[in-house]
Amino acid sequence: MERTYGRNKGNIMKFVCPKCNGTKLEEVMKYVTVSSKINDVGEGGDINYGEQSNEDGEVDFYQCLDCGEELVWDDGTTVESNEELYDWLKEHNMI
Repeated sequence: MERTYGRNKGNIMKFVCPKCNGTKLEEVMKYVTVSSKINDVGEGGDINYGEQSNEDGEVDFYQCLDCGEELVWDDGTTVESNEELYDWLKEHNMI
């Protein structure tokens, strides 16, 4: 199937996980540098973090935040870009 990548034109996403019916979607990235402000370090080394910044990186995959089910196409390939995510959501009537 040839995919044509679209852009969201003000549509509201209504994600529903095909496995658990969860409604929270998560992006998992790789090769990313995360810098975190440290507010405090408690006894035993427990760190209380403040603001974080992310640099570089690329999407590894998208998954349901509730159950961890990865978004895949019918052929089993992983949804791995924001353009593909839009098309997957549209194909599944979630946009």
